[in-house]
Amino acid sequence: MKKTFTIFFVILFFLSGCTFRVADLTVAGTRNLNLESMKIDYAKVTKNVEGSDSAVMLLGIPLGYPNLEEAIDDGLRKANGNLMSDAVVYWTGISFILFGVNTITVKGDSYNTIEKLQK
Repeated sequence: MKKTFTIFFVILFFLSGCTFRVADLTVAGTRNLNLESMKIDYAKVTKNVEGSDSAVMLLGIPLGYPNLEEAIDDGLRKANGNLMSDAVVYWTGISFILFGVNTITVKGDSYNTIEKLQK
């Protein structure tokens, strides 16, 4: 009976994963905005946009690393925005016996800029 429980917990250990919150950002963006010659107003495009970037692991060895900039760009592309507000960054690691996935996910509200010439 003890051997059955031990095997069960070993299998659960190898099929485990976890997610934790990495950062809370007031504003996040990866695109250049000209702040000197333009007055910029923002219009909310979409609420609760989610973008992510993933990398796989094989036998516990990472074959790449997820990129935060790619995750933000993915969310902005989905919503056709220029920046995110109230962005929350999550890291998730899921591991199977031989295979695993690391993912960075960014969730927030997407904004697009409305540019007006200053006089």
